[in-house]
Amino acid sequence: MTSVHFVSFALSRRGGGLSPALQGLASGLQANGDSVSVAGLADPDLLRDRDSWPVSSLRGYEAWGPVRLGWSPLMWWQARTGGRPGDIVHAHGIWSWPLAAATISAKRHQRPLIISPHGMLDPWILARGKWQKRMAWWWWVRTAGLTASVVHALSLSEAKAVQSFWPSARIAIIPNGVQLPAMNMTPLKRPWPDDGRLTVLFLGRLHPKKGLLELISALSLVYADDCKVAKKIRVVIAGWGDESYSHQVREGVTSAGLGDALIFLGEVFGEAKKAALRHADAFILPSHGEGLPVAALEAASYGLPLLLTEACNLPEFFEAEAAMRITNDPISLAGSLREFVALPAPERRRMGERAFAVAKDKFTWNSVAKRMSAVYAWVLGKGPEPACIWHG
Repeated sequence: MTSVHFVSFALSRRGGGLSPALQGLASGLQANGDSVSVAGLADPDLLRDRDSWPVSSLRGYEAWGPVRLGWSPLMWWQARTGGRPGDIVHAHGIWSWPLAAATISAKRHQRPLIISPHGMLDPWILARGKWQKRMAWWWWVRTAGLTASVVHALSLSEAKAVQSFWPSARIAIIPNGVQLPAMNMTPLKRPWPDDGRLTVLFLGRLHPKKGLLELISALSLVYADDCKVAKKIRVVIAGWGDESYSHQVREGVTSAGLGDALIFLGEVFGEAKKAALRHADAFILPSHGEGLPVAALEAASYGLPLLLTEACNLPEFFEAEAAMRITNDPISLAGSLREFVALPAPERRRMGERAFAVAKDKFTWNSVAKRMSAVYAWVLGKGPEPACIWHG
């Protein structure tokens, strides 16, 4: 059994898909016999999200100063003076100060450090907040990369980004995972009118990189160009995020003037989230950049056909003909929506069935956690080099 100490800048829904990803990995690791403790930054949503964590040891530290930097004096003190963190220190995220705390703790206790960037080396992300990233690079990111035993990439494209960022890094490619839903779920109320329209669902963090304003524009173009197609499709946006951008999305939905053909649900968790996934006809993510989106895997686990950009880093679903390849250009995206509506119902159903098969075969948390456990054993000298190690 390996004891692993996760360190993350986000422990609640405010981190978007990061917290569900860590919760799923922690659950899978513990099911396989490893133990997991967690430390990260506290925020106002941590209290209500605490029960989502399948671990007994979870500690949130208050951050001082700019939120994006995530500087926590108490976390720094704990890293320098606290007890043994476990056999492995596994840092999640790179541009916030908790990575520095993880590096300090790993060095002090002579423990291997694993780093998971979680999409934070994506070109779209790197192009924003350059002053913060430049400062983080010189203060802690460069040192962390030199200290790490392994850098964990979610996809081949992220592995290439890691290689260009830290040329000497050893890289493991392991995707995010998903918990398959129970097939005998209690019927849940439909969150939108039952009027026969195909409902295409966006679910996730509200952030400019997700392409939501472009999606609203695309649906508006569909409605302006073809009334017959327009009456067959609905887009539902369900998510949470920065208040200023959430306001932009809500205003975009209102100003589009499409009535219940374009619905903003706001935050959905628990049963409300399950209801949205259960009653949707497809999932869409017109993203500019991702690590590997957990929401898309969740949608696939519910048997939904997927509409994804290449930036979602899920080529397995394109290869299996379980996803439609889209872009975030509004004109092109409008064409994709029309094309999806025009597909025969049996073909849409088969797309969803293939999506479920891919999720079940390649992306369950149990299989993901086994691969991560093999990496832990390898860096501790307790096992052979696992197949997920990438040699470029």
